[in-house]
Amino acid sequence: HDHDQNWKMIGDFQKKRALVAIAVDPDNPQRLAVGTVHWGQGAPCKIFLTQNGGQDWQEITGDLPDGAGASSIAFSPDGKYLYLARSAGSVYRFPLE
Repeated sequence: HDHDQNWKMIGDFQKKRALVAIAVDPDNPQRLAVGTVHWGQGAPCKIFLTQNGGQDWQEITGDLPDGAGASSIAFSPDGKYLYLARSAGSVYRFPLE
């Protein structure tokens, strides 16, 4: 350890959004997904995916309805799907391949 010198920003989602969930693919640590939410105005959520450790992020929100954002995100064991649980009480699956 080098006394707090290890942290490196790999994503900035601050544009009036709160980061509410993150998942790392256990078989590929370069693949991460994050869920953000913009509180108020129906709390629209956005989901982002990186395949290269945060160098590039792709929005994959697609047709998710607005409302309370992701409460948790997880990759399927085979890496083919991303699962998202919403604070509103619903679960969604997104194909990754």
